[in-house]
Amino acid sequence: MLAQQTVMKALLIGDVVLNVDQWDGYPAARARLLQDIADLGVQNVVVLTGDIHVAGAADLRLPDAGTTGTVVAHELVGPAISSESLAAAVGASFDLSAMGLAYSNLADHGYVRATVTPERWRAEWVMVDTIAEATSGARIDATAEIVAGTPGLRML
Repeated sequence: MLAQQTVMKALLIGDVVLNVDQWDGYPAARARLLQDIADLGVQNVVVLTGDIHVAGAADLRLPDAGTTGTVVAHELVGPAISSESLAAAVGASFDLSAMGLAYSNLADHGYVRATVTPERWRAEWVMVDTIAEATSGARIDATAEIVAGTPGLRML
């Protein structure tokens, strides 16, 4: 597991980098890291990411900017907990699906709950109904599963 605060998955529109303050601003460093993971044969790498105010899940591949290629790691991104979500800036209907994400939610607030065993990593994105009240209902918005020894995350 690699826990860090900036999105590792390449998020480009054509050749346009959406955010140079995440790994897209350092493509050579990202490519070296992913290549090292592949060269060393490290399996079941999960990257936990936050600080983007968006929920998401994606496979990390070589070549690192592509939506096809060898899966070498998986990224799980936690949503905004209480601060403004990215949807406030770009709109809730902004479509990230062309960027190779398995899941994204730009609007809701919550957290990622993980259950990890030697056989699998199961992540659930738990979203709250409102951040305006101290108590709120919550729901599971999405669930992903990563099976040990099997490249590629699967949305359930």
